[in-house]
Amino acid sequence: MMDDPVISNLTSVEIQEAFRSGVTGVYGEFYGITPKSLLGFLKSYAGSEKKLEAHRMIAMRQREEDRKANERLWAEIQAQKEKGMFVPTWGPKFNFKGEEEKK
Repeated sequence: MMDDPVISNLTSVEIQEAFRSGVTGVYGEFYGITPKSLLGFLKSYAGSEKKLEAHRMIAMRQREEDRKANERLWAEIQAQKEKGMFVPTWGPKFNFKGEEEKK
């Protein structure tokens, strides 16, 4: 299981749900519990709409957190500029045309 990138990230709750769904026939007919059928249950769960929706929600939340962190960073930079305390790491004499100005 740990070598499979599709199922290695499933939580214990998701694994339990996958097994429950599998043995109740949600993922189709099966003929006894075998390592192959258990792995099939996990792969079926990983491709289920529920898991895909959870992944989309997590990705959306991460994008929103990243956007907010970026806004906080730029707000802090702007506040430091207004105080006269922001000096870019490239230096005050940097020429954005690709050359440093000569003294």
